[in-house]
Amino acid sequence: MIDREDSSGTATPNQREVVYISSKSSNDLTVTRGVNNSTARSHNDAAKFEPMITVGFWSDFYTAYDNEHTVGDGSHDITKIAVLSGATIQMLTSKILSTPTIITPNFGDSIASNMIVSSPTIVTPTFSGSVGSMILSSPTIITPTITALSGARAYLGNAQNSTSAGVIVALDTETYDLNTEFDVSTYKFTAEQAGYYLTTGSVRWQTTVDQNLYAATIRKNGGDAALGYKTSSGTGQLTVKTTDIIYLNGTTDYLTLFAVSDSTLAMAVDGTATYMAIMKIG
Repeated sequence: MIDREDSSGTATPNQREVVYISSKSSNDLTVTRGVNNSTARSHNDAAKFEPMITVGFWSDFYTAYDNEHTVGDGSHDITKIAVLSGATIQMLTSKILSTPTIITPNFGDSIASNMIVSSPTIVTPTFSGSVGSMILSSPTIITPTITALSGARAYLGNAQNSTSAGVIVALDTETYDLNTEFDVSTYKFTAEQAGYYLTTGSVRWQTTVDQNLYAATIRKNGGDAALGYKTSSGTGQLTVKTTDIIYLNGTTDYLTLFAVSDSTLAMAVDGTATYMAIMKIG
């Protein structure tokens, strides 16, 4: 390109001209003027002359590259060899290149030659410090801590009477005890995990005294936490239930089921009727 800018570096778009040099003989150049849609112009002897990759060059290159490759898979079509000659694309569709010449690049740099052409060197990264030793040497395996589920269900397995003063229901038989927290000798559930426990207590009397009061109470540390009660109507069977969500501290808090009746009466020995069920929910 001639006169792209002046000697002070200021762009001179009205003085530019793109030329194509097709051959050189000693100090004489064969030049095609005004290529790539530029205009042949007059230039001073001191005009700046620069080899440049122009928009026209890229356009020619794209045309040649696009013509030489098959649409779809991008493979080469050797029946359509395209070469550049200045601004002109020469399509050699009449010639078939049967035996192409394979050119092996010769790298002057020994490192490039060894890595690309000959025997590649595999470099293993070296890590230093604690991070490196953890990855490459002796990794630390972290075993996750899994908290066991907390919950239990126990029921009255042997005959027991309730009284007007009230009794702790002797829940001496377990249906399940997920974390060994229910004691069938003291009839207490002592939580090993702090949290909120959904608790249901149920007491059934096989016979009752008409118009007497019957109550089932869930007690926390000996004090009432949830109370359910009914007054009998007749002398038939009666079941009293109570349910609540109770917070336990995971160390000393415990739950028991307490039964009260105006008269001394036998409670039902029945796993579906006289029981306490507890499950941690949060």
